[in-house]
Amino acid sequence: MSFRSDLPPLRQRSSLPTPRRSSDRRMSRLIRAAVESLEPRVVFNSALVAIADADTERSDTDSNVANANFGADPELRVELDLAVRKEIFVKFDISSVTSVGSAAVQMTGGTADILAGTSNVSIFAGNDTNWVEGNGVQPSLASPGYNLDDNPVGEIRYNNRPGSTGASLDTQVVGISQVYTWNVTSFLQAQKAAGATVIGLVFRGTGGTGKSTFQSKEVGGGAGPLLVVENDTTAPTADVASTNITTAGGTTHTVTVTYNDNAGIDASSIGPNDLAVTGPNGAVTVSGVTVDSSNPKSVVATYTLDAPGGSWDGLGDNGTYNVTVQTGEVRDFESNSATGTGSFTVNIPTDTTPPVAATFNAQPITTAGGPTYTFTVTYTDNVAIATGTIGTGDVTVARNGGGGNLTVTGVTTSGTGGSVSATYTVSAPGGSWDASDNGTYTITVLSAGVKDTAGNNVAQTTTTFQANLPDITTPVVGITPVSQITTAGITATQITVTFTDNQAIDSSSIDSGDVSVVQDGGGALAVTLISKSSNSDVPSIVAVYSVAAPGGFWNNADNGTYTITVLPGAVLDSGGNTTPLAQAQFEVDVASTNAVADGSFNGGSPISSGFVAEAMTTDLLGRVLVAGRQGDRLAGTSQSVLQRLNADGSLDTFFGLGGQIISFPNDNDGFFAVAVDDKQRIVAAGFRAGELEVVRYTSKGKLDKTFGQGGIVLADWGGTDDTVYALAALPGGALLLGGTSSGNLAFGRLDARGNIDTAFGQGGATLLKPGGQNGAIGAIDVQNDGTIVAAGTVGTTVAVVKLSAAGSSDAGFGTAGVQSLTGLAVRTDLGRQDHTVGLAVSREGKMIIGSRSAGGDFAIRRLNADGSADNTFSGDSLATIDMGGDDDVDFIGLQGTGQICVVGTTDTGGSTRQIAIAALKADGTLDSSFSSGGKFTADSSLVISPGAAGPFVLHANGAMQTDGRLLLSAGEASSKATSSPIRRILMPGSGVLGFFGDVGGKNVKLSFLKENGTQVTLSLKNATGEALWDGSVLDLIVSGSDSATTLSVVAKKGDKRVMIRDLRADGDIKLVNAKPADFVGTCFVAGAAASLQLGSLSGTLAVASGITALTILGNASGAFVLSGVNLGTDSKIGGNGDAADAYAAGSIAKLTVNGQVTSTFVGAGVNPVNGTFGDSDDTLAGVGGSSIGAVTVKVGVSASTLFSAGAFAATAKIPQKIVPTLDPHFRVLS
Repeated sequence: MSFRSDLPPLRQRSSLPTPRRSSDRRMSRLIRAAVESLEPRVVFNSALVAIADADTERSDTDSNVANANFGADPELRVELDLAVRKEIFVKFDISSVTSVGSAAVQMTGGTADILAGTSNVSIFAGNDTNWVEGNGVQPSLASPGYNLDDNPVGEIRYNNRPGSTGASLDTQVVGISQVYTWNVTSFLQAQKAAGATVIGLVFRGTGGTGKSTFQSKEVGGGAGPLLVVENDTTAPTADVASTNITTAGGTTHTVTVTYNDNAGIDASSIGPNDLAVTGPNGAVTVSGVTVDSSNPKSVVATYTLDAPGGSWDGLGDNGTYNVTVQTGEVRDFESNSATGTGSFTVNIPTDTTPPVAATFNAQPITTAGGPTYTFTVTYTDNVAIATGTIGTGDVTVARNGGGGNLTVTGVTTSGTGGSVSATYTVSAPGGSWDASDNGTYTITVLSAGVKDTAGNNVAQTTTTFQANLPDITTPVVGITPVSQITTAGITATQITVTFTDNQAIDSSSIDSGDVSVVQDGGGALAVTLISKSSNSDVPSIVAVYSVAAPGGFWNNADNGTYTITVLPGAVLDSGGNTTPLAQAQFEVDVASTNAVADGSFNGGSPISSGFVAEAMTTDLLGRVLVAGRQGDRLAGTSQSVLQRLNADGSLDTFFGLGGQIISFPNDNDGFFAVAVDDKQRIVAAGFRAGELEVVRYTSKGKLDKTFGQGGIVLADWGGTDDTVYALAALPGGALLLGGTSSGNLAFGRLDARGNIDTAFGQGGATLLKPGGQNGAIGAIDVQNDGTIVAAGTVGTTVAVVKLSAAGSSDAGFGTAGVQSLTGLAVRTDLGRQDHTVGLAVSREGKMIIGSRSAGGDFAIRRLNADGSADNTFSGDSLATIDMGGDDDVDFIGLQGTGQICVVGTTDTGGSTRQIAIAALKADGTLDSSFSSGGKFTADSSLVISPGAAGPFVLHANGAMQTDGRLLLSAGEASSKATSSPIRRILMPGSGVLGFFGDVGGKNVKLSFLKENGTQVTLSLKNATGEALWDGSVLDLIVSGSDSATTLSVVAKKGDKRVMIRDLRADGDIKLVNAKPADFVGTCFVAGAAASLQLGSLSGTLAVASGITALTILGNASGAFVLSGVNLGTDSKIGGNGDAADAYAAGSIAKLTVNGQVTSTFVGAGVNPVNGTFGDSDDTLAGVGGSSIGAVTVKVGVSASTLFSAGAFAATAKIPQKIVPTLDPHFRVLS
């Protein structure tokens, strides 16, 4: 350490007062006096005078000493003796000090009594600089007492003196009086580094026996403690150290420099620019540095060097690298800069190991809609990857199974050296990922792509990833335009809808409930799915639906615009997405002149039979059987003719000979009646040479050799003119005959083999001649209980006859079973007894009879089952209709839906004689929806033999098809006609297919064929059923049902579907198995239903009591499912009187819908107070039991669907599992 002597000499101190306390005070005065002439003190670059100094002491004999302040005393004392412990406290302001090369504290003084020996005086770091110097002095004559006033407040004394921290900073042996110096360099440097502006120091005696006294600042003139600081001029040193590089692959290298300085290194001056590193290829980049400055005098800096070309290799990096610490960069606190040099070598062997694509991060794609896909390949190498070789051409991405490569659009890299990750981006097929892109994709890392720094190619590697995206694309609906309908008589119109999807259409979701067709301003039509192009799930399915014409057939009353709607949510794709709403329209414009003719039958035009048609019927396949005659009966040349037409009116050339069968010329026979039995055998009856004739044919038109004699039965009722005019085929093949024999009303029955049934009547026949008048039976009906109802003429009146199944007269009906009808007249100009009387019997047993009035109009009377007048018909049981001329009724047809078809003739007196049709409602009023005001007339179109003699009297004959259409023809009373026209007319209502179940003591099935080839079979146990059909829609009426009743509907071939409009059961029902049936109207069970299995439901299902299990295999759309609702006599929602609805408690124990539920109301025990189900006025009906149990909907429930009951099961699946009481689709009523 160097010292300076350029400060002024030490000022001479005057004599001090004598202490009052002891002789040691006097001794200290002697010492001061002895040193007044000391040489000038040695000084440093700068000297700081203490800003405060004081000593403290204590005394075992005087307690006041420890509380006394001596801050203004000119002497500072140190004494080790514990009895009078004395310490010195000094403070310096160091705020002006900028750097510390060395630092020392100087004080002038010595041992008070040199003879007592020396003292060791040590300096310590004070732990508090907030003490107050005070203004007290040692007691003297001038100031005899101690300063105990604590004024200023906090002035230092022994009892509040601060302490010290750490070991002593320095120790001096104090003897003779002189300037003593204590080294505090490290302490001051640390304090400056810590930001201190004031320091405190403590002097204590730490050894020896003497007592030391020093001058305080109160002496003045620069006396007292001094802090002498010398500036730092020594430059730091820099020691450079680095290891050599012998291994390739590293991307960086480190160089460590240790900076040492006597005063301390300014760590903030250290940075990457400190070093200059040069190698064989020039400068090397220093990219970073970390600094350890925990020891300011020895700071360690670790510099990071970037490898040339990205990694160290032996190709061009080998050699010596010189490291220079650049002047002016790293400094100490006095801005002295460090310098230094070092080096390291690179000696790496040549790399021959190729890199590898070590890992792939190719995650599966599970979210649709993204335009790209990214994956990461991590390339590793024993040395380093050449990142510049990484690009979009490194990889290919291809879908397994074909489809070409995806486009690689970009790549980013991360990492250096021996492990580099490349993240590649590829474009999604078609612009965005969707479910159509699902599959496995192979990523191939090509061998000619990425290289290491030695130029070695990466080896070819592959991996795969999966695209497993949920299908969120909505299927597309396309409705093929429907041509305008201009032809009457077509029963249905086809609608073609194409469903397409990016994945696949759920074929099972396509059913009859998908489409609705509504006339503008009118109601919905019945729609049936008839075919679909695939039963498997494929991207496109073409579905063909059949729309039933209003009333069964298109006519001019149906003209207008019709809207086709593919209902939203009706059809699903394989991902569960539903179709949107789609609509189209078509027009109906049928000319009024063609309004009633069935355009599907010979284009609506009459067909010439080629003989006189007397009777018609149809078989199961809809083929038309026409029976009649040709030739002249009176001349003995009459021949019977049986002809079969296909359903479209064309001749069935496979039947008989070219489509017809004609008897031998000499037989002189003819047919007046024809029927088809339950085995589809054909029976025709009439006359042959004065005897009755019955012939049975196979369905192919061959004589049935198992019947009669070679297929023919000739029988004699005892007359000379025995003729059969009416025929009924009974279950099992028996036949009931009605006609005339020598003026008698004649009945007979044959068994299935053609034998006369002698158990019937008298020896197989019943002959009646009321009042002895001649008569003839023209129409016959057999009811389910076997009762026979017949109509004919007796004299000049029309009569109804009732017989038992055994052929005996019903004594309770009329007179001996015969009742003459007032208001009905007969023709008397025929030359024989009139037999053309119309008869129909309703399911309630009401009898409708038609003939003519006395005034020459159509006359129709309806009787109750007991023969009394039914005054609900036309007000007085009799309806008369003026058809425009001399009118006569020849046929009555009764639709299953109640409408009445009246067929006859009208003669206006001219050359044109017409056939006439009137359509009546069930109450006897004209049905204005038919033709013109309910009436229709047309030219008879009979072909007359030229020059034929005799009167011409026209009569009509008709037959109701099971689909409600009317077959119409005409004949005449003589033999003038040679050919009859055959027409098919569209009539309001549905026809009667027949009865099934318990019929006539047997259980029978009923089968029929739809136009599209679907065979429908109806089975019923423990009840009787009646089936109605309009060509498109089926109605079923079940009577006598109970808890053991089971109904089955089976559909085979064709589209394997059938549409049921209405189903009515008058009691409980155990099972309805109608899986192929689409219910579009009202299904009403007037009791409880144990199990109902339906194909789909778009109408109303109402059960008066509870439903144990309801399963809908398809969709429920726009439907009502009601338990606890009795729909009254009309079986419809709403109504008054007997038709009024009644509400009671009800339950649905289990409901399962395999398809979608859309806009549907499901209610158990709900009373719609204002007549509308599902609104806020609904309440619970009855008391208790109104609950809905397990509900499962496998596809989904629309927002407009509501389940309403008094209670629900704890959970439901729709299809997700929910709590009904917390779900908006479920409403709890009270």
